[in-house]
Amino acid sequence: MRIRAYESRDAAVQAEIYNVAGRMLPSFKLTTPEEVERRSTERPFDPAQRFFAVDQDQPVGYCQYHPSGRISFPWCLPGHEEVRQPLLHAMLRAMKAKGYTHVFTAYRSDWEPVWEWFRGEGFTLKRTINNYFLDFNEMPTPSGRIGTPITPLIVEDLEELKRIGKGVVRLDDVAALRKHFFENPRLPHQCFFVERSRADGRPLAAASMILRPEFANISNVDSNMPCYRTGAFGMEGLPAKRINGLFSFLAEPNNNFFSLAYDLFSHAANLLDETELGYMVAQAPSDAPWLTSFYERHFKLQGAFPEYHRTLADLPDDRS
Repeated sequence: MRIRAYESRDAAVQAEIYNVAGRMLPSFKLTTPEEVERRSTERPFDPAQRFFAVDQDQPVGYCQYHPSGRISFPWCLPGHEEVRQPLLHAMLRAMKAKGYTHVFTAYRSDWEPVWEWFRGEGFTLKRTINNYFLDFNEMPTPSGRIGTPITPLIVEDLEELKRIGKGVVRLDDVAALRKHFFENPRLPHQCFFVERSRADGRPLAAASMILRPEFANISNVDSNMPCYRTGAFGMEGLPAKRINGLFSFLAEPNNNFFSLAYDLFSHAANLLDETELGYMVAQAPSDAPWLTSFYERHFKLQGAFPEYHRTLADLPDDRS
């Protein structure tokens, strides 16, 4: 058995491996060679980030990672389960050599065979990603404070946004944040706004309200699938699904948290009121309880999925 990088001719066999390996998992969705090929031509795809186990010139398993540090399960054909660990360790060693210090993975919570295997490889549950839903008819009456200065997010706000979002925002430098919020073709920066200090104009809190009819309607989305949502704070730098009607906000967990949250929520509700959309959705990580506490007051939990993490510090050496 040898391990090599993805080649353009692998699309069909990758689809076959994935479909055969996962077909018994709950709510499993088959893929196609065309879908694999499409994803393999999207930026920032790098063939060196996808690893194939080959037995007698026949690919029998594969795994891959995203630049964010998210990794896949090592999918393999029945009878070739022994390639899983070598595949995973080859990928993790390559990531460690590139400077990654930890990795994470996300799948449905009911894919227990997948989670059992990851736990055996040293992965532990760090958080769940909670998905929320609010019907327009159940929405509280918007009542923002008079004179509340809420204006669009600008580049000069990013340093303060980084501070406000400490422990939530995944990107750790302003250049990466600028690329995410202002140079992202999948994410209109006009969807973001901030509440400012009346004294000096600095941002006190931030929010997004995604109102794009070309994005997916929540009725067509399984909220238990491991899909990060475009525009949700805490999902920066991750491959994400574009969903219409998403609201998200950031505020520090201090005495002003709820007043700021309601100001931003009211502003978003007023924007929603100008459309024909009948709902608002949200996504937040469970390890930011100050955020989830607000959503749980008004939204219904619609679904969730776990994130398991592992450090690379104790990664075994290559003994092959």
